[in-house]
Amino acid sequence: MNKSAVAVAVTAALGGVAAQAAVVEVALIGGVAGSMGAPSALILSNSTATWSYDTVTGVVTGSGNLKQQSQVSPAVPGQVFTRDVVDLSWGNGTAGDGTSFVCTDGSFSNAVGASFCGNYNFGANFFNESTNSYGPGLAFSQTIAGDDVSIGAQQSISSYDGATSTWDGTTLVVSNIDTGITTGQSFTYQIIPVPAAAWLFGSALGLLGWVRRRAVS
Repeated sequence: MNKSAVAVAVTAALGGVAAQAAVVEVALIGGVAGSMGAPSALILSNSTATWSYDTVTGVVTGSGNLKQQSQVSPAVPGQVFTRDVVDLSWGNGTAGDGTSFVCTDGSFSNAVGASFCGNYNFGANFFNESTNSYGPGLAFSQTIAGDDVSIGAQQSISSYDGATSTWDGTTLVVSNIDTGITTGQSFTYQIIPVPAAAWLFGSALGLLGWVRRRAVS
């Protein structure tokens, strides 16, 4: 096979691979906590998960722990709740999924007499007499006791259900309207660039080796 033919083969092969590529690596760069009756900030800096986005299915998938902290102020008792979600996948109207989900109430919850993870208030005695349990995996349970009053569903992996995915080729925004306890939650991701020259060079070398083996045989 002559050099021109090899060049054409390399170009065609690489173009075919690029055309079939659907999954891109993205980085979580920020988000909006949503409304809980008071302005709150979303803290994601302690997350260790890495992320990929399927441009065909519209689903973003995490590998590792997403630590999502919501707070009304940096000072105590400003912490509202913390979610630890392992291997979260969500987006494009799908149900949220993962390998584990845990919600932990912060100091703000006790200060206002309510559990934001359990979605109940402490009643007239202003004392938490109920319990929320999580695990193993995605299992969860709740016991409402004393004069505590349930307001709605306990937080769970379903907090990530039905999210929309908006992708412009560089930035991805995944958001959902109602998370059970918060409304308007969204995460923003940005594509992680792949060094094009290195990828093309490695792919071309592999193809040239294959062409050379065919020529020898």
